[in-house]
Amino acid sequence: MRIGITLPHFGALSVTKMAKAAEDTGIDGVFVFDHLWPVAQPQMPALSPFVVLGEVAATTGSIYVGSLVARIGKIPNQLLLAQFSTLNLIAPGRVIAGLGLGDELTREENRRYGIPWQNRKERLLSLGWCIEKLTNFGIPCWVGGYSSDIQQIALGHSAAINLWDLPLAELKKLEGKIEIGSPSETTWAGPIRGTASQASDTLRLLRDTGFTWCVWAWPSSIKKVAEAIEFLR
Repeated sequence: MRIGITLPHFGALSVTKMAKAAEDTGIDGVFVFDHLWPVAQPQMPALSPFVVLGEVAATTGSIYVGSLVARIGKIPNQLLLAQFSTLNLIAPGRVIAGLGLGDELTREENRRYGIPWQNRKERLLSLGWCIEKLTNFGIPCWVGGYSSDIQQIALGHSAAINLWDLPLAELKKLEGKIEIGSPSETTWAGPIRGTASQASDTLRLLRDTGFTWCVWAWPSSIKKVAEAIEFLR
């Protein structure tokens, strides 16, 4: 199982410094959210995800860089495709396109910035189109969402499914809904709590369940992630 982290692009912290530290530590990937502000905190700043990813891609050499997730409908599909394909020119073979439909929390971001909110059917069609085009460019896609319509599109295009912050106690409920690892990857992302030793237990459970990636959201430090990985080994 590969392990990634989210970068602190809400505010003025050095995301490139953290990304380089993650690469030097042996972490597999770094990811950024796609929000106009942190959820429910419109007074807070948020750096543009593709500006951050471009800088990170240019200043690293081996670590994966990706979105978690780029929101369908926030910008035109063709522009979203161009951003990912440009990023892939900077970091060929290291880009992961995390995609999502957005929800009622992110809808308010669109409203405040005057961005039209497409209906769900339109967004689902756009999701399928974007996955197909990105896959043709050789860029792997993750699709965020628990609903059957989203998952069917992901599976139909052999895209990975990302189960954001799925409670570990809920894993058994996946039986009959998603076959972990088949026919495509299933990834997990979310905050991991506790000491490094306790965090390693969470990582072990995710690995043994069959998840191919775990993206540790908002880690308190690179050192703690590295220690948890060491415990895992």
